[in-house]
Amino acid sequence: MDGIGNIIFKEREKAGISQEKLSEGICSATTLSRLEWNEQNISKWHIDAFMQRLGRSQDNFWTIVHIGDYTLMEQRRKIWSHIISGDYKAAEKIMKEYESAGNIENLHEQFLVKCRGMIKARKEHDWQNALELFLKSITITVPKFAADRVEELVIGREEMEIIMLMAEAYISLEEEEKARILLKGLLKNIQKKEWDEEELVKIYPKVVKNFVPFLKKKDRYEEVISICKKAVELLVDNGIIFLLAELMECVCWGLERRIEVEERRFSIQEEQEHEQFKKHIGVLDDLWEEYGNFPKEDMVYYTNVQKDISVSNEIIAKCRKLCNLSQEKLSEDICTVEQLSRIERGKCSPMEKSYRALMEKMNQAQERNRFFINAQEYYLHEKMRKVERHIAEAEYKKTFDEWVELRKELPADSLNNQQYIARYDTLLKYYNKQICIQKAITEYKQALKITMPDYEIVDITKWPLSRNEIVLLNNIANSYCMLGNIEQAKQIYYPLWETVLKSSTDTIYHITEYRMMTYNIGIIEGMAQNYGRAKEMLLLGIKYCMMAGRIEVLPRFLFAMGWTLKSEGKEENDEKARNILEQAFYLGNMLNLSSICNEIYTYCKEECHFRIRY
Repeated sequence: MDGIGNIIFKEREKAGISQEKLSEGICSATTLSRLEWNEQNISKWHIDAFMQRLGRSQDNFWTIVHIGDYTLMEQRRKIWSHIISGDYKAAEKIMKEYESAGNIENLHEQFLVKCRGMIKARKEHDWQNALELFLKSITITVPKFAADRVEELVIGREEMEIIMLMAEAYISLEEEEKARILLKGLLKNIQKKEWDEEELVKIYPKVVKNFVPFLKKKDRYEEVISICKKAVELLVDNGIIFLLAELMECVCWGLERRIEVEERRFSIQEEQEHEQFKKHIGVLDDLWEEYGNFPKEDMVYYTNVQKDISVSNEIIAKCRKLCNLSQEKLSEDICTVEQLSRIERGKCSPMEKSYRALMEKMNQAQERNRFFINAQEYYLHEKMRKVERHIAEAEYKKTFDEWVELRKELPADSLNNQQYIARYDTLLKYYNKQICIQKAITEYKQALKITMPDYEIVDITKWPLSRNEIVLLNNIANSYCMLGNIEQAKQIYYPLWETVLKSSTDTIYHITEYRMMTYNIGIIEGMAQNYGRAKEMLLLGIKYCMMAGRIEVLPRFLFAMGWTLKSEGKEENDEKARNILEQAFYLGNMLNLSSICNEIYTYCKEECHFRIRY
């Protein structure tokens, strides 16, 4: 037993949840049992629901979905965005398309009913009917829902968000006690569950933000400080901007209220903490005003994005062409030529059995099929996430310490894992000065050839790139930049950029790669003194950081933008460059990124001749 079914089984057993409880309102316990034992494949929507109820995240895994599922995902994203932005006509049009797609099961119906409730609330200001729709929505998957039992329910993040909408409706109907009971129940429910941090950060700050007004009314300032600090710490540790400034404001309110009630002045520690939060709030507000994608007050309705997604038809088409197989040859004994043609054009989705058969025929099954997550790797994924976070933050000492332990546990039983290990070994040998940059390039190329044996002659834009391959290609290009070989770097960066832009899936589902490419291209264009192009690419990256709600690499983008403006040599840029560099420093300090802060401070002192004050 392996894969996602095994993960669900182990996590369910560890949490002490029965099959009946976990599957209630989603599917039968028998269906869940078959999934756990890999005897039945079920939709990604069911898997998402089970993982959410267990407090587990799938964000760190690159997921391949069928075109049908991807279409529904995109429709859901657009419907919700249109509703929140007030474009109800566009939302209702897509909702009709979504509903007419056929096979609308309970999880899809739940989403549609929730959306109808939001339209009632925001468009018609009919909170009573909105409340009834929200209640109908939650009872689709939680048939035994009761307001006074929220603490005990086995529910996932999206179900919790529906309950928060119910609380919002009660507040609008001036039934605040009912709202308080719901939100308090949600907080207790969250506190009782063991969570992946990247899943918890998507829901805990939202519930805290909605519950704080009730604590304020009862002047329970110590509780406000406590739960808001926990939410702020969670957001900072995960590099998330959504609700961060608002929750910092709540901490400041609590600190101010404490000294008022106790009739005293701030202690030195309290004053420093208060001033620091106020400074951070100002920086966050300025950044959101300049680069934000929607009004601040709507942050509670959005969720930060991390997931990488590809669609199966794009993978199949690229693999077939690499293997020099005709559609006739590939489809033989699997499906008709007409069916394969429709699959590759995204007109229909292959059945799981057909997809596997097609990939196996092209010798791609092991390394390219990501429908199922390897269970052993899943339980290492939190450690892998820490290593990758430290690398993104340029915290190489922390990376080395984490990598030494992870490497002992990571199995080298697949080409992807062998490549992952080879990449980090090379990266850390270079940063520990055990090898020179030329040797690092050689080793990166060797690692890349584990899955791309014809790397030097293959057209990158036609290869079904994995995350490992994309990052390795960037490592090689970055190394060329460090040697001053800008043109060689461009020969890698721009084909990668084309691949990201031409993907069948929206850029938001490739946010990691998109940010990586906009930053790297921005840097090399700046080095080549193409300052207009550099600013254009860096601005794209900054805006997508904000759109995804993820700011862990934003200090580097801002530093690069400040450096570009300063390097352009125009006097009118000086003040703007200084402001951006200070924002980069303060944001890096807020996110505890000492390495980037030191770089910015030194650059400002030595190149711009001013000291950042803090």
